Amino acid sequence: MRQLAFLMAVATLVGGSALASARELSAQSLTVLGVQAGGTSTLDDVVIRFGKAELWHSGDASESEYKICYRVVDDSGEVILVFESSGGMASPKGQVTSIRLLSHTVAFAQRGRCALMASQRGPLAAANSLSLGMSRAQVTSLFKQKTTSALGTLQYESCNQRYMAESDPAFKSWVGKAQCFKDPRRPVLDDCANIQIKFRNDRASSISLNGIQSIC
Repeated sequence: MRQLAFLMAVATLVGGSALASARELSAQSLTVLGVQAGGTSTLDDVVIRFGKAELWHSGDASESEYKICYRVVDDSGEVILVFESSGGMASPKGQVTSIRLLSHTVAFAQRGRCALMASQRGPLAAANSLSLGMSRAQVTSLFKQKTTSALGTLQYESCNQRYMAESDPAFKSWVGKAQCFKDPRRPVLDDCANIQIKFRNDRASSISLNGIQSIC
């Protein structure tokens, strides 16, 4: 979740109203097999969908994360699919805030914890067609956003603010908090997303999809 701390810092409120940017990362780009990072699915929902898996915890404070993972065998070999939930930022509790896809070429120390996914529910790719094995050029063709890149890596990020709806169960808890909002009558949420793709021999070898909502 380190990248998301930066994203929350650069969120902006345009013209006094919450406007989604045309360059905002889409929900489809954060969704794999029907599960969206930063969406409504929890780790419990993932287990119901894909089968029993071991839950483990790593880190503390802002680095605290709960994780489950699966092994999926496809034409290219065994792929690791990891679902993570931020210990401090997930809402509701257990919300999937990160999804990682790792090819068989990537070392993963916790591979032994990963359950074999009994039945795959669709293409092992993001809903916008982002998948392992893509070339750098193929990946960049999928996104409108400007990338920040380093050797062997592409990264896309966006952060957008929106007003909390009065129908939101948390609205009453946040309305009136002048220390958090420019207009205390209108609590604001930050919707932040980050996608990181690492390459080996010009082919995507790992994909990390991160989405989170924060307030105050």
